[in-house]
Order: sequence, then C-alpha cells, then structure tokens
Amino acid sequence: PLTLVINKYASLFITIATGILIIRYSSRYYDRFQSAIYKLSISYDSKLIMILLFVTLLVVIASILILILNKKLSKYTILLLFILSLVHITTNSFIYLGNDSNQESLTGQYETLNTISKDYDKDNYYRVKSNLSNILTNNGMVMKYHNLDHFTSLTGKDSLDVLKKLGYSSEWVKTYSQGGTLFMDAILGNGYLLSDTLYNSSYYELVKTYDTVKLYKLKKMPSFGYIINTNDTVLDKSSSFEVANSLYQNILDTDETIFTIDDIFSLDNIKATALENDLIEYSIIDDNYYAYFEKDVIVTGKKNLYLEITQLLDNGQNYRVNEAFNLYVNNKLVTEDAFSEPSNGTIDLGIYENERVNIKLELKKSVIVKKITVGIMDTTKYELFINETYSDNNIKYNRNTISATVTGEDGKILLLPINYNSGYTATVNGESVDIVKLYDNFIGIPLVDGENNIVISYLPNGLIPSLIISLLALIITVILLKFNIISKLYNIKIIQNIAYYVYIFIYLAFIVIVYIGLTICFLVSYFKYIKI
Repeated sequence: PLTLVINKYASLFITIATGILIIRYSSRYYDRFQSAIYKLSISYDSKLIMILLFVTLLVVIASILILILNKKLSKYTILLLFILSLVHITTNSFIYLGNDSNQESLTGQYETLNTISKDYDKDNYYRVKSNLSNILTNNGMVMKYHNLDHFTSLTGKDSLDVLKKLGYSSEWVKTYSQGGTLFMDAILGNGYLLSDTLYNSSYYELVKTYDTVKLYKLKKMPSFGYIINTNDTVLDKSSSFEVANSLYQNILDTDETIFTIDDIFSLDNIKATALENDLIEYSIIDDNYYAYFEKDVIVTGKKNLYLEITQLLDNGQNYRVNEAFNLYVNNKLVTEDAFSEPSNGTIDLGIYENERVNIKLELKKSVIVKKITVGIMDTTKYELFINETYSDNNIKYNRNTISATVTGEDGKILLLPINYNSGYTATVNGESVDIVKLYDNFIGIPLVDGENNIVISYLPNGLIPSLIISLLALIITVILLKFNIISKLYNIKIIQNIAYYVYIFIYLAFIVIVYIGLTICFLVSYFKYIKI
C-alpha cells in the first residue's frame, strides 16, 4: 500500500536526518568536549550538558516516530533503530575516547616521567611533591616514586578529605601534592619536589634536570614515620596550621606551637555575611572599585608565611572559588586568578626575616568560604624539629608488605604517613596488633618497650571470601557437568521459569539503576550545584 511505502521512506528520512544532526553537533563541539573531558567532567561546560541531552532526546523521539510509522517491529524497523543507536554510540565514543587536543602534552609528560623512573631507587620510600601546573594524575605509577597525586579510586574519600584539611589541593575525585606547608611535607614524607621553574629555596637542592622538569631534594630529609603520644583528629580543625600544631606538640610532647595563626583581615569594599555551617559569604559592595582583604604581619626572626582559604570538603561546590582572587605580597602580584586546578591548597608566601609583610587579597567576585588564615611558621623550630626527630626507621616495601624497625616505649604509637585501610594487618615482634587509625586517615602501630620489628601486610577486603565463593562455584560447576545434572535441570519447567524471570528482573534492575538511575542522579546533582 502507498501509505506503507510513504511510512518506510519517512522512517528512512528521520533516521538519516537524525544521524546527520548527531554527527554535526558532535563534530562542531568536539574540541569543547575534549577540553572538558580532559578535566574528567563535562559539567565544566553547561552547554555540553544541553547538547548531550538534546542529542539523546532526539534519538529517543526519532525511535518512537519510527516505531509509530511502521507499527510492526519488522527487520526494516530494527535496522533503522540499529543505525540510530550505532551513530549515537559511535559519535559518543569519538568524544570520550582519546584526547587529541592534549595528546602531544600527555605524550611529553609520559616520556619525561618514564625517564625519571630510570633513576628511581627501589629502596627509596620518600614521596615526590609536584609543583607542575599540568601533570598526569597517578604520575607516580609511571615514574615509580611514591606521591600524593592520585584518583580516589586508589585511595579513598578519607584520604581526599584529610589531605584537603592538611592544606593540599584537590579537584573532584583527585588529590594533588601541591599546597601544604614545609612542615606538613616533612610529616607526609615529601622528600622530593618536581618543578618546571628554578626553585629558589634554602631547604632544597637540585638533583637533576629532565628536559624542562627539575627534580629537587630536601637538603635535610625528614623521618618517614614519627612516634606520637596520643591520637587526634583532622576533620574538626579550622585550618591546616591547627593540625600542624597538634602534630608538632604530639611528636615533641610540648605545649609550644610551630605555627602562629592569624585570621584577622581588614575589609575594603567587601561585605561579609555569616551563613549556616560556619560559612561566610564575601561580596563586593561597589563594583566600580577594587575590593581587598588586607593585613600586615610583623615578622620577628625568620618565618615562612602561608595563606590558606578554608573551603568545604565537598569539591562539587568549591569550583565557585576558582579564579576569585589576586594575591599581592608587599604590593607585588604573587598569584593571579587564585585558585585553580590543581592549585587550590595552601599558598606559600615566602620566607621573611625581621620585617613588616603586607598581604593583600583582591576579591574579584562573590565567594562563600569558611575562613581566610595566615600561618606563620617558625623556621628555627622547623629545623630543630627535623634534626631532633630524624630516625632511620628502616622502611622497606616488598609487594604487599611494609616493614620497619623502631625503638619505642610502651603506650606510644608509630604514625606512618600511609593511608589507613581496613585491609591492613600488622605484627610487632611477631605478635599481632590492632592498627590504629590516626588523624582520621593514617596508619598507627602501637609500640612496646625497646626494639619494635614491624611488618604490615595488605589484602583487599573481601578477597578471601570471594576466592572461597569462586572455588565453591567452580566445584559445583564441575560436578554439574561431570554427572550431566545440567541437562536434567533443563527439562524441569519450573526451574526454567524461575531462572528466566530472575534473569529478566536482574537485567532490568541493572538497566534502571546503572543507566537510568545514575543518569538522573547526575542531572539532579548537576542542576543542584551548577547555576546555568
């Protein structure tokens, strides 16, 4: 019939037109998609979200129209639906797979890191801190050195939250080694530094230059692991400087502090509004004039100054602080458009001696933060701390075990700057001990009087039960095949029906949860946190 022919051609036209629109929009915004995906999330660009929703909706509408026009699910209809799905999937694959715009940079970074790995000493347990503005996350897996630059798939949320509280940078599900303080680097075993500029510091020495990247080493290496008296927390502290003071007092068993904390600023053309959860909104009163936070620090002796803007632990909301400030020290621009990925942690303002230091923070847009704080570190105390606490704890890594030898006292705890995980077990002098979770994230080993030979082993949670279940399943499968039980089960109608409906239920539940549920969750969270 003529109507059937018209419907077929109309369906073909809808398929071709929809496919062309999908390809056109995907190719037109390809570079923008690539740029956003390089940052791990297209939520950086709200227009891309709209394009993806539009294209997906277009495919759904086209599929419904094709089904309506053809009425029956014929081979022709299935072919058109297959073509639509294939075009949609293929174009999305080209968007998400690979990264053309950054390929040259990524290749260069990999080659540099691979060269660094050739100089790595397998017995070197110190971490490498990176001040590079653009470097591969998980770069330590290439250059073999330990570091703090990871996705949370290799660490965990506790690690991200605690490192953020310690003053280190983070973005979405990534932790960075940028930020922090010299003292906190010593606590975490950051003995090396990667930089693409000449790093002028009295505490570092140049080890080697790799193309444009320079590897520095602390002149006086810190201890890897410290003996402390009591446990404390991190997440309830108001700044990383407060955490540093707690660690300093705990390790040295003293009431003195290494940081002086100052959070009093004068506000020029800025309005401060107190919000819930100890948050403060800072807004510009008159856009025609500059807006500043300002303070003078009187430095007596030799001090290292740091600036920290305490934000929420939820990185999904902290992007609003990006590029909100210009930082000046003694009227000299130090940091423009602070903060940004991967540099949104504590800012090192430099070392000063017996002088007045003016700190001016220009506000460029309204922000919501918890606190703006200056930390003043006593460099003399830092140097004494490194000298007095250094101990060669004979740290050794071997596959899934870590060993150490320390001299301790009963009731003391060895703090190791290694992320706590319930999969770790430990022995001291051959006797099992319970690992303590220190400072909300790190491994703590209870010590005894005298020499402590410590062995820490790791097995992922659930590995043993899963192996037992897998072995039992294998044995049952062999028995079913050996005695021809499976063919007998095939003939039992009720078992077939149960298996069929259970499979359908699991399949549909998977589709609803993974494809529909998670998509809805993403969209809801996106529109909740992102203002379009």
